[in-house]
Amino acid sequence: MKILEKNIRGNIGDLKLQIESDEDIWHLQYILEINDIIYSLTKRKQSISKDKIRPEKLEKITVYLGIKIKKMEFHNYSNRLRITGEIVNDIEKGLSHTINVELNSEILIKNKYWKKDQLERIEDAKNSSLEKKLIFVGIEEGDADIGLLKHYGINIQSHIYKSSGKKKINLREEFFQEVFLQLINLYNENSLVIIYGPGFTKEDFLKYIENKNKKIFSVCLLKDTTGIGGSGLLEILKKGYLEKIINNLRIEKETKILDKFLLELSKSEKAIYGYLDVIKNVEIGSVDYLLITDNFLREKRINNDDIDSILKKVEYYKGHVIIFSTRFDPGIKLKSLGGIAAILKY
Repeated sequence: MKILEKNIRGNIGDLKLQIESDEDIWHLQYILEINDIIYSLTKRKQSISKDKIRPEKLEKITVYLGIKIKKMEFHNYSNRLRITGEIVNDIEKGLSHTINVELNSEILIKNKYWKKDQLERIEDAKNSSLEKKLIFVGIEEGDADIGLLKHYGINIQSHIYKSSGKKKINLREEFFQEVFLQLINLYNENSLVIIYGPGFTKEDFLKYIENKNKKIFSVCLLKDTTGIGGSGLLEILKKGYLEKIINNLRIEKETKILDKFLLELSKSEKAIYGYLDVIKNVEIGSVDYLLITDNFLREKRINNDDIDSILKKVEYYKGHVIIFSTRFDPGIKLKSLGGIAAILKY
């Protein structure tokens, strides 16, 4: 995400943003709120002239419109955020219109009261566009998963299975070739490739890469895990392998803090979940870490619940607020516990 213009004094002001990736679109739905005012280029049918006796077929033209947001819908498969609201400028003021936010869209957010987590999310999105592209290849004999790091987690892009073995040279060669071709499809000049898995298949695959492409070989790292796929990726995150590679990786932070919460839940009374229990402990200043999902936070804001005063109170008492994405495993697990939990100081 690119910040094109910024004019914020105190907590109120304007931001103009450019969408650079599908992750930015995901971020935007949690940055914007109902009744926010945004401006963007959009397509709209021309107004009908009052002196026209016979209506003509109207074509859509590109116009610069501002709307006051009434509804937002994130379309995961088309990577589009549909924002519907009332037009606040132009001769059609008050009428309904939908702006589709897609890759390369520019959005001006006007006169908004900015909350701390929203500005932090924008910084996260801005910084993630500057980081290396991390490609993960989990491989064992005849079985491979290839994943791509997104800012909130790792998406498995392809799964390859081929019956093989060290003695079946041609089959093994075909297997390596197919995995390598998938790797090439994701690779660019800013990539770093992490090859992980049990046993020695990953070492053999690395030698295969060295023979095929020295440039890709030069950016490959090997990591030992007990499995591939999701379980192997979780090992990589839990062991902190990525800390030296990429700073401020959100899913790694979420994984570690959720593991800490679950450990405390199993052995002590320092872990609690459920809205009412958490609020009681926030009020007396005993919350060390507040764990809350982005969906839970947004729903409370839509319902005009005073959730932001809760977040501020946690920080006032020197606690920490961790907002989890429900797009990936840690946030999904927290959502199953009601969307809000806490680790207590004592």
